Amino acid sequence: MRLAFLDASSGISGDMLLAAAVAAGADLAPINRAFARLGLEGKIEAETVTRAGVQAVRLWFRAPGAEPTPLGGADAGANDAAEPNHPHVPPPHEHPRDVPAQPPRRAKPGRDPGGAHSHAAEAAHSHRTLGDILRILDHAGLTPTVAARARTVFQALARAEARVHGHAADKPLDQLHFHEVGQDDAIMDVVGAAMALEQLGIERLQCSPLNTGSGQLTCAHGRFPVPAPATLELLRGLPVYSDGTEAELVTPTGAALVRTLAQGFGAMPALRPESVGYGAGSYDLPGHPDLLRLVIGRAEEAGGAATAPAVAAPGNEVAVLEANVDDMNPEFYGYLVERALALGALDIFSCPVQMKKNRPGLWITVLAPLAETDRLTALLLAETTTLGVRAHRAQRTVLERQLVPVETRYGVIRVKTGGDSNAAPEYEDCREAALRAGVPLKRVYQEALRVYLDSRAE
Repeated sequence: MRLAFLDASSGISGDMLLAAAVAAGADLAPINRAFARLGLEGKIEAETVTRAGVQAVRLWFRAPGAEPTPLGGADAGANDAAEPNHPHVPPPHEHPRDVPAQPPRRAKPGRDPGGAHSHAAEAAHSHRTLGDILRILDHAGLTPTVAARARTVFQALARAEARVHGHAADKPLDQLHFHEVGQDDAIMDVVGAAMALEQLGIERLQCSPLNTGSGQLTCAHGRFPVPAPATLELLRGLPVYSDGTEAELVTPTGAALVRTLAQGFGAMPALRPESVGYGAGSYDLPGHPDLLRLVIGRAEEAGGAATAPAVAAPGNEVAVLEANVDDMNPEFYGYLVERALALGALDIFSCPVQMKKNRPGLWITVLAPLAETDRLTALLLAETTTLGVRAHRAQRTVLERQLVPVETRYGVIRVKTGGDSNAAPEYEDCREAALRAGVPLKRVYQEALRVYLDSRAE
């Protein structure tokens, strides 16, 4: 198995991941051609830089008729964030250093007012909805794997924003408006990273614990601690820490990429390194090289055979919340399920039970991340007729899960896999394809599963 390991001890942003992949051997030419098909004007250029004596790649965006600016301008801070883009914003190391509560942030460059990325153009692009971005991806001629990975990243960003800003649970997620991460830069980061990983033949991506940085940053709604609100939502269940560096080291797009594309977190696994790439970020911090390291090789176990871990590590301890009800309007249960999932529940289910006085009732169970125990307990007390909630902790053994996109006659369908023997097409993908093609749902499901199993047998 071809394995890649990300060392995120200096955090991660979308442009850093793409830069590290380019340094490890990915080709920017087909990636720039894909951007043209996406309708994004301009191209990405690579520059070799040196950080703390280490050679790395930093990426720049060149719009037609304009000077190059750092890639990743949209990939900073909270999604609704940040200072307006003004031309000639100084690089982060030129920011004042006498304001410790305002650490430097990932690059947020200005655009040439006369170029393709003028203020007017950015305004038009900075309020795309999730649906707008998914339609762009659907018509870009991307490979099924790249398209599915990019869709998943933006859907993760949308879910995080929905939680941060209280997006109504009954409002379709496709209508959620992106701001900074809806701009061209973020689309380039996500699509470019997905294409680069495919070019490099990476079958499994693992990542170290993420260094988030520290301090506070200023967003549109005030000052927030690092990580930014949307970033922190995306980091739920993942191993993170701060070494005290006064900077925003993990951005929303970086968090979304690693959350959706990485299949494991922890120390570097056993592997035979074949190539190494360093992606440079936007900071010049004394004693702290702003680099993301990507190590690519063949996975090895002690005996030398290729292998991959079977169990995912992060988030294996959960809270189990339970309540019994026998006097609740059954219509309320569907609403409870929607609200629980919107608040971060891992699962919610019910079983019919016979209550005292021989009344039929429901035994409601919610699996919750430990950090969401209080919120989900309050939800059960507010939205059901129970007078009490039981809670205990439980350990989960979780098979490693992957979303594998397959090309079917009805379009690209993602298949969720767990281990070697469990595979199930994603319901939402099958539903959308069935409605689009006017065929029974079960036919799409069977076709996706057949294509997946055939690909495994080759």
